[in-house]
Amino acid sequence: MDIDYNTFELVIEQPVDFEALRVNGFEVEKFFIDQGWSKFFDILNGLVYPILVKDFWP
Repeated sequence: MDIDYNTFELVIEQPVDFEALRVNGFEVEKFFIDQGWSKFFDILNGLVYPILVKDFWP
């Protein structure tokens, strides 16, 4: 796949906002904590480096 570096648009997902879910009546964070997913969501909600991603894109 040949994509021009300058026209390649990276779509960055929105983080999971457990507080917003809780305020809207969805208290689901405890289910993920009980299943040991806390570390995964810490990583998922972490930083994204778009330039680095573009540099390593084939």
